[in-house]
Amino acid sequence: MQDYDWQVMNSKRPSRNAGTAAGATASISRPSPSRGLGPVGGDHLAQELVMLVTDMMLQRFFTTMLM
Repeated sequence: MQDYDWQVMNSKRPSRNAGTAAGATASISRPSPSRGLGPVGGDHLAQELVMLVTDMMLQRFFTTMLM
């Protein structure tokens, strides 16, 4: 289910490259209210995107460690 959500998010936002750990840590350390997404709801969307990316990275890390 999470992989499907991630594919949907990727298809909606093909230009944003947030799959790297550096991008996730950068957006965590410097939260900006409007990150090119308009003044309304930008901070919440960025926060949700960071949580989704970090969740995917942790999931991938643990699956590779356990295999």
